[in-house]
Amino acid sequence: DGECGTSNKLDNCHNDEHQDADIYRVVSATWQPTLAPDVAYVDTKIRFSPEAVVEAAGSDYATSEAVRDAVTAALVESEVADSTQSVLGVSWGAVEEITVEENGRRRRLATYSSLPALVSLEVAGAASDAAADVTYRVERAAAGSGDAPSLAEALDGQTPALGGAFDASATYWLPPPPPPGAPPRPPRPPPPRHYPEGHI
Repeated sequence: DGECGTSNKLDNCHNDEHQDADIYRVVSATWQPTLAPDVAYVDTKIRFSPEAVVEAAGSDYATSEAVRDAVTAALVESEVADSTQSVLGVSWGAVEEITVEENGRRRRLATYSSLPALVSLEVAGAASDAAADVTYRVERAAAGSGDAPSLAEALDGQTPALGGAFDASATYWLPPPPPPGAPPRPPRPPPPRHYPEGHI
């Protein structure tokens, strides 16, 4: 509360519109908007055996909330994602026929089917840095080379059959390509300890 003139009363300013009120006038103001943190949106893939996914979750796996929630929880536990809220979506792509990449070249082994789970993540940082970081996180989780549980272990903890359907080698060797202008990928961790039977 303020005072008008020398009066010691409160709420004592008067004009044609106000009686017994304090009146304030803004002389100047400098607006300081809060800067939003850098946030990037990155799409990546983790791969499964299509037959094993159907066996584990049924033919409606693509619309199953339980499967989506299990994949989301495993991504967080294996530190691919920062939090459940940062996993913006999990969907399923078409079955692909793939080969395995080794030593920077493609060496054609027995071609086999792979089912990609398409994961959309929200990541702190600039887009190019975030894309490289997510690629590294996926490779590390697939290889089980970090301090966190591997992605296979995390999936197994959610749904053992889904963990058994996870294709660590294809996830590790076939990450999505970086976006145009992205910096080189960080050094890759050691290869996965276990490969799908007959594929390495």
